[in-house]
Amino acid sequence: AWRWHKDDHRRNKKKHSQRTKHLQDQLARDLYISSTTTINCWENGLTVPSRLARMRLSEYCTIKGVSKEILAQLERT
Repeated sequence: AWRWHKDDHRRNKKKHSQRTKHLQDQLARDLYISSTTTINCWENGLTVPSRLARMRLSEYCTIKGVSKEILAQLERT
C-alpha cells in the first residue's frame, strides 16, 4: 500500500516550483518583460504592473481567452 513520505512532498514541491518558473519565463517572454522577478513581484503583491505592462497583459489575456471578469479585475488594479 502507498504511504505518504516526506520525500514525496519535496518532489512535488520541486515539480511545482519548476513548473511555476517555466510559466513565469514564458509569460515574461510573451509580454516582453526582461525578468521573471517582475512577474514574481506582481504575483506576491510586492509591486503592481506598470500601465504599459497592464495593457500588454490585457491584450495577452484577450488573445488567450481569459474571462471578462478577470480582465475587469486586471483593469481595476
